[in-house]
Amino acid sequence: MASVSSAATISRGARGLVLAGAGFLVASTFAAAITEPRSTIVAFGLYGFVLHTIFGKAYGLLPAYFDRDLAVPRAPQLQLPLAVLGTVLLAATPGSETDRLLPIAADVAADAGAVLWAAGSIVFLVTIALTIRDNPTGAETGTSASKADRARLDRIANAAMPIALAYLAIATYQLLAGAFDLPALVESPLAVSHLLTVGTATLLVFAIGARLLPRLIRAEVPDALAAAVLASGALGPALLVGWFDGGPFGLAVEGLLHGAIALLAVAVLGHAVLIVLLVSRAPAPRLGAYGVLAGAVGGVLTVAAGALVGLGERIELFAIHPRLGLLGFLGLTILGVVYHFYPPAVAGDRGDVVAAASLWSLGGGVFLELTAVLLGEGQPSGPTATAIDLGRWLAVVGALAYAGLLVVIVVNRRR
Repeated sequence: MASVSSAATISRGARGLVLAGAGFLVASTFAAAITEPRSTIVAFGLYGFVLHTIFGKAYGLLPAYFDRDLAVPRAPQLQLPLAVLGTVLLAATPGSETDRLLPIAADVAADAGAVLWAAGSIVFLVTIALTIRDNPTGAETGTSASKADRARLDRIANAAMPIALAYLAIATYQLLAGAFDLPALVESPLAVSHLLTVGTATLLVFAIGARLLPRLIRAEVPDALAAAVLASGALGPALLVGWFDGGPFGLAVEGLLHGAIALLAVAVLGHAVLIVLLVSRAPAPRLGAYGVLAGAVGGVLTVAAGALVGLGERIELFAIHPRLGLLGFLGLTILGVVYHFYPPAVAGDRGDVVAAASLWSLGGGVFLELTAVLLGEGQPSGPTATAIDLGRWLAVVGALAYAGLLVVIVVNRRR
């Protein structure tokens, strides 16, 4: 077992990553509200908010799920400055406010950011690889005797986690390849971002969720349904990335797209059913459970929007698609899970009210923007343009509420 000092070291670094992720959520929503370039919004939202938070929680959860101790307790602290600075530099898209504030050229910032963020990712990947080196498939689950009935599902969920890490490794290499002119594994920039969102973040949400959520919400789900979600969620990203890259190995491009849509639809719909079952069966669902439920609905909308864009049916959804995924699906899911680990009540009497406001504002803002985009049919003006702006500023309010509440919780816990 890890020593008390090692556990404290891991906790400090992991907490720093989660807090940094909250700051980047504010940055991403604010960037959208002031109409920054898409790549800046995605950099803050994906490399910043989503992946910083996932890294922070994974350092604590993955070793326990594989019945191991983290091999390098200082890894979170080593990764934190690399990932934070890397994200800021990656967000310095030409013409963005970040680019104007930095004293270096945008192309230099992009390469430096890619190298720094990739270095942080390598710290994470190497640490986890060393941690689970003698249990790579997670056959040893650390499942307690009192939860022996969950051991089979725990093994299934564990087996999906190395696949998510493999997607992360490919994306990490691709960032370095772009900076150092190395041979590329994938060509399309969209392929890289989807390796991280769909391959790494979403699959880890499914896998960690299959183990974590039944315990947090205190309800059971069918093993077969969870297995179907994990299997389709593991294969779908590979087909999607293949489609972005134009159909490798002579495979038909259309077939890859249709296969990816089908698999990801099975994954997100199955995940949504699982969450509905969990919440409906829970004896007393906490606020965080409803955040996860809202995120599951966001996941269905995200895949539907992506499918319509990919099939050429509703191209106007291209602009909002990443925000649907990063805020409506992964964002609300992350907030729901974080509120289980950082109970809002710790912040005081109004903690739960602020937490609820953060979920309503973030989710409501994205939904309002989506509705306005659909009504405007790609050319919003007048009321629809106003609704888009209002939705984006609502999301800023939700992000600020979440980040502020998280800081207060952390400070109160340290007293």
